[in-house]
Amino acid sequence: MAYNDKRLKTDLEGKPIPQAYNPAIDDYEPVHSTNNALNQVIYGPNGQPISTVGNKLAVRATELEALMQGLATEGKLEQVRQLLAGVATENKLEQARTLLDAISTKDFATSSKQDALNIAVEDLKSELNLVKSELANIKANQLSGDQKVQLKGSLMEIPVNDWDDLPDPSEAPLGATAQLIGTFDVRQNNGSEWVEVVL
Repeated sequence: MAYNDKRLKTDLEGKPIPQAYNPAIDDYEPVHSTNNALNQVIYGPNGQPISTVGNKLAVRATELEALMQGLATEGKLEQVRQLLAGVATENKLEQARTLLDAISTKDFATSSKQDALNIAVEDLKSELNLVKSELANIKANQLSGDQKVQLKGSLMEIPVNDWDDLPDPSEAPLGATAQLIGTFDVRQNNGSEWVEVVL
């Protein structure tokens, strides 16, 4: 027989219920749910149902185990914490990448380490979230103007479009020079004012 030869299951009012055709019993059967989602079985490449214990999805499990093995027992987590302490710079992030690469080359030893590794992964996620939050604060401060960052050039050489753009002389380095963009007009900070420099 086939699915189109069978009558759909109905509720008390005669309306069709959620169901699926099961060829093994040659009939429709109700589908069940957990946490408001229909139950599903996912099969791995070996044809067996994927499990969080025995038949893990090999790609993801292998990547995580290779990446995190030995982390807790070798004190590597503390090294990562130290690298990420404070404001993360490109140099510190590169050091963290190098450390994680070193960790990923070791063999995953025993299942007894797995719990410790899971805790270490959660700790590492927390540390990275703190770094992400700190970087977001820095970005917000830069965008709002609360935090100034010199991206290029020197604090001793300040190009301006208008002399009104000059910083207060008490906040600029003594001897700093400013040049009006597109001209040869130059001024120098003597600590109390910007004085015109005659070239």
